[in-house]
Amino acid sequence: MGRPLLSRKGDLAMLAYFVLHIPLTLLFDAQFLAPEFTHEHWPAFLLDAVQDYLRDSNDFLVKLQPVWFMSFLTCEMLFQLPLNLIMVHALATDAPHTRTTGIIYAVHTATTMVPILTEVFLGPGAAIVGQTQSQWLYMAAIYFIWLAVPLLILAAMLTRQQTQAHKLKKE
Repeated sequence: MGRPLLSRKGDLAMLAYFVLHIPLTLLFDAQFLAPEFTHEHWPAFLLDAVQDYLRDSNDFLVKLQPVWFMSFLTCEMLFQLPLNLIMVHALATDAPHTRTTGIIYAVHTATTMVPILTEVFLGPGAAIVGQTQSQWLYMAAIYFIWLAVPLLILAAMLTRQQTQAHKLKKE
């Protein structure tokens, strides 16, 4: 048994991130990968939320759907989503594999954000879709969060001490 969750403030913050990321992935990102299915089965308010985001951001990656971007959404669904579930359990129980799983998640997620943010900052997409400066700033901020938080998780995991239970198993 690990340390009590309430005594681990950083773990609580990361736990909140992973718990929130699970429904965001399933309910929003899935709409870009399986539009026919989600339009038939998702409630209108979820479909409207994505349309509101597209109206407010004019997100050219979502609108233009380059193959490389769609492959990252697929990775999010098939790789990051299971890691989110594992991290929820790991953080809640202070599991010995928390550090390793957190590093894997953070490195993978941060790495996928590099080409996305490069495209946002240097690519022609904004001009192609007629994105305004305020739409671009909104879009850039949203994507930047998905780089910043995984980098914070990576820093936390790299400095994380092994749990007492894990130390005892090694001895």
